[in-house]
Amino acid sequence: MISTIKVKNPEKLQEYLKKVKRIGDQLGAEMLFNGPAIGTILGKLDHQMVIAIKFPSLEAIDQLFASDEYQPLIPLRNEAAEMQIIKYQHAN
Repeated sequence: MISTIKVKNPEKLQEYLKKVKRIGDQLGAEMLFNGPAIGTILGKLDHQMVIAIKFPSLEAIDQLFASDEYQPLIPLRNEAAEMQIIKYQHAN
């Protein structure tokens, strides 16, 4: 899963990420990358941050976002940032 993030409120974003990490940890999620966008090689940079997380399955990603624990975090997420959250299938 890769998220591109336009930060609205840094403090709320950190709170959101901390709470989502707790849920992800229960589902076997592993942080691969978390960092600021620093420039482009090609194209327009339209976000400030990227997060890449590996899940044990595509179903685990769906479980996170459908979970009862995640639902109260949606307003916090929307206050914290504009996000594109995309899931990918790993190709061997």
